[in-house]
Amino acid sequence: MKINLSWKTYAVLSIVSLGGIHAMEDVPAELTGVSEGYTRFYRSPTASVTLSGLVNVKWDNEQMTMPLFKWIGGEQAEELHFCVHIAHSIGPKLNLARTLGTVNSNMDQHWAQAHRHSGATRRTIQDFHLFANDIPNFPDYIKIKLVPKT
Repeated sequence: MKINLSWKTYAVLSIVSLGGIHAMEDVPAELTGVSEGYTRFYRSPTASVTLSGLVNVKWDNEQMTMPLFKWIGGEQAEELHFCVHIAHSIGPKLNLARTLGTVNSNMDQHWAQAHRHSGATRRTIQDFHLFANDIPNFPDYIKIKLVPKT
C-alpha cells in the first residue's frame, strides 16, 4: 500500500516524531507566517516589548545576547505554553524563523530565559540561532512573536 503525503503533512509528522516543534532549529516560513504577527525588538540595552499582551521581553545585558521573558498575562486556570519565534529583520535570511525556546504562564515571578528542551547549556542568539557568523551584520532589531504550543 502506497501513501502519498503532502509536504505540509510530512513536515508536521516529522516535527511530531522529533518530539515537538522545539526540537527544530529552522522553522519554514510557511509554517510560522514570518510576515504575520511579529513585534520589532530593537537592539538597545533598554529595549523592551510586550508580546500578545501576555509576555514582556527585555535583553539580559548590554551585549544583547539573549532575551529574558516575564509573564504578565495574569493567573490562568491552566498553564499556557508558547514557542518564541525569532526572525531576521533584513537581509538574505529575511524569511527564516527559528524557535528560541518556550515560555509559559508560570514565568511570572522573575525574568527568565526561554526554556529549551534539549538541556543544552546557555546559548546566545548570535552563536546558536539566527545570527551565527553574522555579528557584523546584526540588524537594528529582530522580529519576535509568540506561537501557541499545542
